[in-house]
Amino acid sequence: MKRVRFIANYGLPVVAVPFFVLTLILALSAKVEAQSIKPSIEIYSDYTYDLTEGKEDYNSFNIKRAYLGVKGSLTNEDAKEMKINYRLTLDVGDYSDVAAKGTYEVTNVNGKEQVDVKSSKINGLSIAFLKYAYLELEDMGIKGLTLQLGMVPTPWVSFEDKFVGMRWWSPSFTDRAKILNSADKGFNLSYKLPAKYGEVVLSAINGEGYKNIEDTKVKDLLARISIRPLPEMDIVKGLMLHYYIGYGKANTDKTKPDAESVRQRMSFGLSFDSDYFLMLGQYLLTEDGFDSEQTKIAKGAGYSISTRVKLEKLLASNQTGLFFRYDKYDPNTDKEKDSKDTIIVGPYYYFVDEKAALGLNYTREVFEDKDKYKDVSQIILQALVKY
Repeated sequence: MKRVRFIANYGLPVVAVPFFVLTLILALSAKVEAQSIKPSIEIYSDYTYDLTEGKEDYNSFNIKRAYLGVKGSLTNEDAKEMKINYRLTLDVGDYSDVAAKGTYEVTNVNGKEQVDVKSSKINGLSIAFLKYAYLELEDMGIKGLTLQLGMVPTPWVSFEDKFVGMRWWSPSFTDRAKILNSADKGFNLSYKLPAKYGEVVLSAINGEGYKNIEDTKVKDLLARISIRPLPEMDIVKGLMLHYYIGYGKANTDKTKPDAESVRQRMSFGLSFDSDYFLMLGQYLLTEDGFDSEQTKIAKGAGYSISTRVKLEKLLASNQTGLFFRYDKYDPNTDKEKDSKDTIIVGPYYYFVDEKAALGLNYTREVFEDKDKYKDVSQIILQALVKY
């Protein structure tokens, strides 16, 4: 029987949250006056041309992601009391992405190179995951205090994707490196500081991500603090300082249900947004595994820099610019030849602001272990449709 207990071993009274939410809903049910619903669609498609050694000239059309959902409110938009909102989003993607995951080989047949796609009964199929499904209580008794309960966005990845605005090109640094999940089951409690000084987000989630079930006895506890030190000074009002921490447990040995290893994340970030450019830099520390006589906890480190040069004002056009990102991550600093560098660079143009766009980027992944991995080079023409 599936375990349903929702209490972390940290002593956090997580079970009290649903009762608190129910009490608030019942207390304010008489104030619910209207309903609204808004469908949402996002499609990330691309044409990938591979320049990787041994895979030269292989190319493919891909649908990297399709998000389908609805969101809305059970209260009036101009309600002065707490707003009761909701969101439901499905994440649809290829089960087997040939170009991206390298599930093909190039062989020499009678002096000619031939692409051999590995056979699979599931190639070509798409699969849908529940990405978001939550109840949101906005301005919950205090202006700026919001609670999300259900399948919720995680504090750091959701912030990074929204701030940088280039998720249709690539998952964020921590998401792409499989360090953090973008959504999970649990709750977020956030508070927007007065006078635009920043935001604080606290979360308790399963920890395994929205594509997996919970397989440990504890919950992951996460927190992000984002501070804007000078919100009233025009020249630096776009500057923010960020701190993120996450602590939980992982089941690294599926044959032993109680074999729980540490899963810890800590990140320091700095961001700046202006009319002409946007930048986000972050430095990350990770800890994973057991600490015993036979093994040591793997301590990882990495950093990422994302920059968007905004050209729309200079060109008097729709949203136009250049995007550059550099990632470096070493999952175990005590182990040799296991780090990877990633470079993503290219121009983009929005035909309709925030709704339809094209981008052309060069993506390169450089592996420290040249004996085990070949460096990846791809030219990708990308398209975004969003409603």
